[in-house]
Amino acid sequence: MTSNLISKKHAARVAGGISRSPFKLCLGGLVLLHLFAAGSILAHDTWVAPSDYFAEPGKAVIFELTSGMKFPALETGPKTERIAKAGFRSAAEKGDLSDLKGGKEALRGTTSFSQPGIVTVWFEAKPKELELTDDDVREYLEEIHAPESVRAVWDKRQKGVKWKESYIKCAKTVVVVGDGADDKTFAEPVGMSLEMVPLTNPAKAQPGEKLTLKLLRDGQPLPQASVALVREGHADRIFQVTDAEGRVTFTLGKAGQYMLSSVILEPTDDSSIWKSRFATLTLQIKERSP
Repeated sequence: MTSNLISKKHAARVAGGISRSPFKLCLGGLVLLHLFAAGSILAHDTWVAPSDYFAEPGKAVIFELTSGMKFPALETGPKTERIAKAGFRSAAEKGDLSDLKGGKEALRGTTSFSQPGIVTVWFEAKPKELELTDDDVREYLEEIHAPESVRAVWDKRQKGVKWKESYIKCAKTVVVVGDGADDKTFAEPVGMSLEMVPLTNPAKAQPGEKLTLKLLRDGQPLPQASVALVREGHADRIFQVTDAEGRVTFTLGKAGQYMLSSVILEPTDDSSIWKSRFATLTLQIKERSP
């Protein structure tokens, strides 16, 4: 496997979405891309930032969907018409996030939860396409040190057609409401195109402990995919690769906000279109209990 920095031009084209750098590519038809924070070329993640990761029942919580380069700082918000679905679920209640409001830094939705529990909140965007010129593609593949198998696929398809990439953004977070730490629905998928499902209870996870999650593509475990973990205020990311069951485990650092992210890129039957999916999961780890 080889990794390097994504093309600046490619990053600029997806800045309003979820483009990242650099990419790590795996053979076998599925190309897995992963975000690195090395160097000066940083592209955008898209994530959900709740106003409170630990809320009281009945208290309004604001959920901000944003794209940025320095988690958790808000930078750019998608338009409301870009959202395919947005919802929430706990053992006690579920529903849609409606009345979304666009903004320069974030797309915002506000709701309150009447019952204790661990609430999963998610946004999934509609597919969107971008195009790259032949020169951009050559630069793109060179900068990411794409393996020969990927270059061969592109060379066969080139013949004057442009590189087209159809991407979907999936962002998810978890909020603990009241004394609902024993709610186990956090470990159940909500049905996103690419989804991170925490298997460790986010309400009980503590610094220095293990955090395990499962990565699902169309509801099925995705093996041999790279997942990145970053803590607020830090540029360095820790990478792990999912096992045969799509599981990956990290050791948590200090208390604070964390984001997990993963991206997959795969060719389609159309000779000119590549399909990519992006997923993030945000959560907050409290200080260790005495």
